[in-house]
Amino acid sequence: GGSQLTTEASSSGNAGAIKINTASPRDLAIGFDSDKQQDSLITAKTKASGDGGLISLGHSTSPHALSLSGFGIISSDTQGAGQAGAVILNGSSISINQTKSISSTSGSGNAGTITVNADTLNLDNNASLTTQSGEPKAPPAATGSTGKIAITGIKSITLDHGSQINTTTSSTNAYKLDEDLGHITITSPSITLSGNSSINSGSTGAAGGGSITLSGSSIKLDGATTTAQTSGSGKGRSEEHTSELQSHSDL
Repeated sequence: GGSQLTTEASSSGNAGAIKINTASPRDLAIGFDSDKQQDSLITAKTKASGDGGLISLGHSTSPHALSLSGFGIISSDTQGAGQAGAVILNGSSISINQTKSISSTSGSGNAGTITVNADTLNLDNNASLTTQSGEPKAPPAATGSTGKIAITGIKSITLDHGSQINTTTSSTNAYKLDEDLGHITITSPSITLSGNSSINSGSTGAAGGGSITLSGSSIKLDGATTTAQTSGSGKGRSEEHTSELQSHSDL
């Protein structure tokens, strides 16, 4: 089975933070050694009124690389009234291969945000960044809001081989304010999606879906998609691609 590093709040107290970096400024590589049947986990969670903990990987002020690889899950989760913690990834360059980063809620607390601070970001081989409120086929229904994903001030971002950036909600609460919606914002001179990769924002519940905003000098979609949609009673939001060069191909 997979290994686990976990902090948990089971009462009114908050869960502790998980911060992983190197003792001195140098590259940080985290490899998950597990199989598809039982992923390895780095998780901060809450099942009660206490808030979940922050997960921060890499140096926030050091110009060094962060690498995440293998069938692992980095997860900030709430199953109660407490708020899920944020997931923050730091590095001069960040490479994510197969690993999934998730902030989710299945209770009344809100999911946390995912923030990436880097010069370059590469997601490959079904890697994903996801915020999620509830699971459509998994009762009980969540009432908390989903979190935002913000990737800004970055020189280039690449998604390939089925990698995804997602925000989804099946919340039964009819959230409408921008602060409660799962917006995806990516600002970079170079944004490239290929190999069945995707950026998705959706709602299957009463809450509104988040918008997708891509801003860059070059936006290339090669056999990839961006989708903002709703299949519930919540209002769908828009997609906006702002670029001097936009390339779309189904090859």
